[in-house]
Amino acid sequence: MSDPTTPSAKEGIARLWSGEGFARHAPEPAWSVIPRTLDIGYSDPSGDGRDGVFALRTISAAKLTAGQYWTADGPRTAAEIDAQLGCGGAG
Repeated sequence: MSDPTTPSAKEGIARLWSGEGFARHAPEPAWSVIPRTLDIGYSDPSGDGRDGVFALRTISAAKLTAGQYWTADGPRTAAEIDAQLGCGGAG
């Protein structure tokens, strides 16, 4: 964005992703469809890893409490995930 046109823009206040208050800005992003599934993967420094394809509806419906993470097997704590994967000498 450049060439502020409003007092707030001249003070450095910008509304994210709008271009409001500036004479020149990037065009609005093109509309896109949110996919029904998400491919999630990770690898550790040794090159070992896991991946899977998950339904976004399933992920968004998960009910997590503080300290829990979503997994394909349901909510798990970090300790449960570590024990399952054999991290840190556990399991």
